[in-house]
Amino acid sequence: MFDLIGKLYGPFFDGHNWATVVTSGSDWLIIFSLVLIECLLSVDNAVVLAAQTQALPTKELREKSLFYGIWGAYIFRFLIIGIGTYLIHFWEIKVLGALYLLFLTFQYFSKPELSTLGNWSLRRNGSFQSFGRW
Repeated sequence: MFDLIGKLYGPFFDGHNWATVVTSGSDWLIIFSLVLIECLLSVDNAVVLAAQTQALPTKELREKSLFYGIWGAYIFRFLIIGIGTYLIHFWEIKVLGALYLLFLTFQYFSKPELSTLGNWSLRRNGSFQSFGRW
């Protein structure tokens, strides 16, 4: 078990990998993209947690809930990245993921429209689809 954890998370703590990443110009763009995505996800988590904790009766409970919620989100994200690193080596998982994305695409575009607003059509899920101009 610890061997698997070491294989999954070991490269993250390897000094040679860090030196390679820091000295590579193309890796900085990837790091910037990941930091931007992480910031967006963190803001989303913070907004959802803040909205959920407003129902708690005391400020102390709200702060405690936010503390555990934010830490839980980071730990969960760290664990899911490790599991994803493990699963990405199986081609069957990639095929299942691709089939699922194709299913979602087909399902989205085959939904009937509810109402028509000029050149725009409102779908059941609240999104808009353009007709004509673009």
